[in-house]
Amino acid sequence: RQIVYAFAGGQMRPGADVSGWRFDPALSGGGLVWDLGSHALDLLDFWAGPLEHVTGYVRNYTERTQVEESAALTAISAQGVSVVAHWNFLSELETEQVTLTFDEGCVTCSVFGPPEVVTHRDGVASTETFALPEAIQSPLIENVLASLRGKETALSTGASALRTNVVLDSLSSWKT
Repeated sequence: RQIVYAFAGGQMRPGADVSGWRFDPALSGGGLVWDLGSHALDLLDFWAGPLEHVTGYVRNYTERTQVEESAALTAISAQGVSVVAHWNFLSELETEQVTLTFDEGCVTCSVFGPPEVVTHRDGVASTETFALPEAIQSPLIENVLASLRGKETALSTGASALRTNVVLDSLSSWKT
């Protein structure tokens, strides 16, 4: 069982505008991995359980800003799932995908891209497409309110956010 997450985009490619708040660690807290990667890592934590035995790196190749331009990590989740994630913000390629591989098949989807899930089993692929809410954060806000009213269990909590921040903080200690 494994999960592989790959993000490639040109947000920091030479010639790109890197003057915004995301590229200033005093304002962003870290950079694009902290801004965008936190959402992917939180989802991986939700699907596979808390990430443990985390190793990885962050790297700034061009030194045009003070934030990372690429990062990678490997981990084992508390449920025994192997997790690999990498981000490349200098890429000419624009892609983002999660692949979850199980004993009897695999599932691919995106954290930020098209609202579709592709399942592969016994050599057959099946695609399901979902409608996105007008305000993407609405389902989470509704869940938080329902959990405060005692009607649902919170899907995202301070504890899960803290786990994600611990993973991100450990990445920053492996700056190359």
